[in-house]
Amino acid sequence: MQCITIILYCFMIFSYVNTSFAIDAIRANQTITDGNTIVSAGGNFELGFFSPGSSKNRYLGIWYMMSKSTLVWIANRETPLTNTSGVVRFNNKGSIVVTSDGGNIVWTSISKKAPIKNPAVQLLDNGNLVLRDAADSDLENYMWESFDYPVDTQLPGMKFGVDLVHGIDRCLTPWRGVDDPAPGNFTHRMDTNGFPQLLLWKGSVLWARAGPWVGLWFSGNSKTKMFGFYADEFVFNEKEIYFRYELADDNTPISRYVLNPDGESSIMIWSHRNQDWVVYTTLHMGKCDRYGFCGPYGGCNPNNYPRCECLKGFVPKLSEKWKAGNWSDGCVRESPMTCGSGEFYEVFRKGGSGCILWFGELMDIKYYTDGEDMYVKMSSDFDYKLGSKRSRFMNAIVIVLLISATALLFLLLHLLRMRIQKRRDCLLQTPYIQEAWTSYKEDKLSGLVDEAISESCNHAEVFRVIQIGLLCVQQHPADRPSMSHVVLMLSSNIALPHPKQPGFFMERTFHDPVSSSSQLTITVLEPR
Repeated sequence: MQCITIILYCFMIFSYVNTSFAIDAIRANQTITDGNTIVSAGGNFELGFFSPGSSKNRYLGIWYMMSKSTLVWIANRETPLTNTSGVVRFNNKGSIVVTSDGGNIVWTSISKKAPIKNPAVQLLDNGNLVLRDAADSDLENYMWESFDYPVDTQLPGMKFGVDLVHGIDRCLTPWRGVDDPAPGNFTHRMDTNGFPQLLLWKGSVLWARAGPWVGLWFSGNSKTKMFGFYADEFVFNEKEIYFRYELADDNTPISRYVLNPDGESSIMIWSHRNQDWVVYTTLHMGKCDRYGFCGPYGGCNPNNYPRCECLKGFVPKLSEKWKAGNWSDGCVRESPMTCGSGEFYEVFRKGGSGCILWFGELMDIKYYTDGEDMYVKMSSDFDYKLGSKRSRFMNAIVIVLLISATALLFLLLHLLRMRIQKRRDCLLQTPYIQEAWTSYKEDKLSGLVDEAISESCNHAEVFRVIQIGLLCVQQHPADRPSMSHVVLMLSSNIALPHPKQPGFFMERTFHDPVSSSSQLTITVLEPR
């Protein structure tokens, strides 16, 4: 009798676990039906079926345990269930599927690797639902994760950007309404065309942008840390480009970043005292936040009226419309340019780094009291520096950089000249450029550095200057970099192309290795 009691007790416990799923994961032979949930190990998040607002449709989603009406992720947001027949299971390839009555699939995960022999799906304590192989000892080797497919919410630790290897675009789209989680009109995503930046789209229309990442923040935001006491991270490499933020420690308030149906964004923080969410900050969309509000070469100042003004050296393109308050056509130059392309050059300072070149019309300029310095290439009649109260000019920076680089290159060549023994053979003298070119081809640039400065100088910077110098003396003028490109190479760490043979080049060629006589080939140096 005692054995029967024990068996019945064990059966009851097993049945309870198998129906309520008071665990954080399920495996291949388990399912989740409507009315049952799984909870993350620390009790932060819960996964199950729900109905939003007054809607009777059913969706599979993840919500906070402390605030069950706050959804952070939804699986079938575009294909709702009309009843409570929904089931979460694994298909024969190991992917997660949501089925309705009759076994019809309404949603499925797209695994990075398939098939998965021993699938297991787990809800982590950071709100990420992950699919992995239960037999894999690497617990972070995810075959699929909900963080790669956000809805309208970015959680701490979630990457916002692009996975270039698997072609995953981690972007935010708001709910259509409080009762409908289907994608709304706006999309907030990382644009990777050129230098990465955050763009907000309304349908197919570019609505607003936060600007590119400039070292510590996005240029269109305040220089204060975006989330104050949170750690921001921006990753830009050949595999992925993304932005994310992490909690500084366990005492940091719980937060979430939400894109609202009207296109505005809010950062929400949980108040333990009020047991509710409070708005930490709202990124309101003002007139100056609308993309291209002042047109090409027009700057928007939210503290002035009229808000739009042309950059110095520019005038309204259509003066009557401009006076009437329609600034969308922007401005044009007072004096046309005659010195080629490469219109703009921006220098980031005060904690940022690097520079950016623009080509073509410059759009979406907004004035800030703590903004960055921007330099515009003008005709000889106009040479202004914008966005700074200091009186230095772009041409001064270019000249200083070029003079510094040239002086350093000539110093290196002078030290090289002191090191090389003078050898003369009739009209032939070993040129310094030839020595640098030969050393570059043989990967022996260290031999060009004089022993007097070898220990104290930065060899990587010296080699970079030599390579830039060789790029500037290539044989064909079309291969040589422009001055703006030289400035960019000298002031940043962008990858340098391999130089081709210099134009000022002489070499010996022994055509007949057997004969005791030799022939000499000399490239004649002609003036340009």
